Amino acid sequence: MVRMTYRIRDDERDLEFTFDGQEDEVLRLYRKIAGLETNQIQPASEPVRTEPKHRIDMPTDQDVEVFIKSRPNFEHDLHIIQNEFFGKIFSSRGSSASMYHRTNRQVKLVREKIEKDMGAKFKEQIIDRNFKRYRMETQATTPLVQLKFNDEK
Repeated sequence: MVRMTYRIRDDERDLEFTFDGQEDEVLRLYRKIAGLETNQIQPASEPVRTEPKHRIDMPTDQDVEVFIKSRPNFEHDLHIIQNEFFGKIFSSRGSSASMYHRTNRQVKLVREKIEKDMGAKFKEQIIDRNFKRYRMETQATTPLVQLKFNDEK
C-alpha cells in the first residue's frame, strides 16, 4: 500500500483526497461514497485548479424598488423578481441556492425600505406551501402613491 493524493473528476465535481491503497480501491470507494460512475482518476501531481464560476451580477436595490413599485399594489414574489432580473428562477437548494438566498435577502431589505418610505405594510400571502406573495396594504386615508408638484416643497 502506498499513500497518494488522488484526483477524481466527473461531470459535476473535481475531488482531491489522500488515500492509502491502490487505484482500483480508490475508484471502488469513490463509487460507494458518491454513488457515481467515473473512470477518470489520476495521481495529483499538482493542486487542483478550479475554473472561476460565471459571476451573476445582482440588480441594484433601486432597480428592485422601481420594479416592485411599478406593479399594481406593489404585488410581487421572489419568482417574479428572479425571472425579471435573471431570466430564470433559482431554487433554495442545490447549485443555485446562494443566488436564491442573495435575491431573497435583497428583496426583503427593499420591501422593508418601501414600507418605511410609504408608511404602510406589505401583506404576506402564502401560496402553494411555503411560496409567499406580497401586496401593499394601505389604509383608506393613505394614498398609495403621493405626487409632488414643482411648486410644492
